[in-house]
Amino acid sequence: MQTRSRSTQPLDSGDATDLPRPLATLQMLNQVARALGHAEGPGSPFVAVIEGVGTLLRADGVAVLVRDLSGNYVFRVAHGGLAEWGDYTLSGPACELLEALHFRDQVTLFKRTQRNAWAREFLLAAGMNWGALAPIRVRDQNVGAVLVNNRHAVHVRPEHIEAFENLATLAGWRCRKSGSGRGSRTSS
Repeated sequence: MQTRSRSTQPLDSGDATDLPRPLATLQMLNQVARALGHAEGPGSPFVAVIEGVGTLLRADGVAVLVRDLSGNYVFRVAHGGLAEWGDYTLSGPACELLEALHFRDQVTLFKRTQRNAWAREFLLAAGMNWGALAPIRVRDQNVGAVLVNNRHAVHVRPEHIEAFENLATLAGWRCRKSGSGRGSRTSS
């Protein structure tokens, strides 16, 4: 029996820089998890993750980067302001930073005003001033990362960081289920 899943419902918020409250965040995570269970039909299984991250962080651009066998990272899915990067492959300094992200194993936030390597390599679309990266790890494998670009900085609370990490974990589950992300095993 084929089941249809609905897309992630937008969360009502007054200001574009206000992020959802904890209950709304958990409801959105539940919608995404349920949607990932229904991978039948057209479209990428990552769409629910992309929609969830976009809703959670009011993102102008979201992408799922998947590590390939050569250690480079491929834009598996890219939406919004990052759509032009679809199927593009990152190598060199960007890959080194993603390896550092996996070593740290935590969400990294960055702003253009910081003028650091993270902002230089990962604020990809024109006009983007704030970004976030969450590592995707499955059973000690570096599978990839979820990248967010935003025009405006948002006030991120600990519950948003946890929800973002959960969405990255769900993306990793989809990578494993679809056979993507055959990254290298690392020891931490």
